[in-house]
Amino acid sequence: MPRASFYEGLRIIGAKGRRIGAVKHVLYHPTEPRAIGFEVDRNAAMGVWMLSTRFLPFAALSVPKGATEATYDAKRFPSPARAAKEADADWDAAVVWMYMPVRTETGKEVGRIQDVVIGRKSGRIREITLSEGATADLAVGRTTIPADEVRGFDGEAVIVTDVVEKTVPTGGVAHTAGATTAVAKHVAGETTQNAARAAGRAAAKMKRRWRGVAREWKDVLDTDE
Repeated sequence: MPRASFYEGLRIIGAKGRRIGAVKHVLYHPTEPRAIGFEVDRNAAMGVWMLSTRFLPFAALSVPKGATEATYDAKRFPSPARAAKEADADWDAAVVWMYMPVRTETGKEVGRIQDVVIGRKSGRIREITLSEGATADLAVGRTTIPADEVRGFDGEAVIVTDVVEKTVPTGGVAHTAGATTAVAKHVAGETTQNAARAAGRAAAKMKRRWRGVAREWKDVLDTDE
């Protein structure tokens, strides 16, 4: 099953066999643990004019196993309103999970989204991988969380069950020696603080971007391009 990191940046080929854009982000349901669609960058197709962002329902893109490009069986992208109707989704409420903080149901922060495994047809989340950043990953490893431990998004973070707090990270070099573990915890702590500050800046930027998209919708909601 593909990962979110596989989709992001994936080129999209239209009905005439020409490149018409690329996936910018995988978009997730505002509360449930499932992908609902894609934010598409059309500028990647043209390279000259600044074109507005478009959205596609998750099932609209076809990516055969082993393929390095996605296909969209249409000549042009639908308007945001039409795409929202087809997906039965509100793009303005959709969430980008990559690098999102992850917390347990009782509020314990356990990391950030490093990647997501997604059902190819359903869009359902199969598992998520947590990361504290490259340095911390080297120190204490990464944690993989199965779908049955993932509850969804609560408006601020991706929520997982309290069982995850007891999960021991796999991989990494810290577990090979006690002294290394002590150093790793210190490095990981500093990395987490830096990641949190960076995520705060990213969240503010994302909020401004969605406001811009919302303004753009006012001009296209009644169109059917």
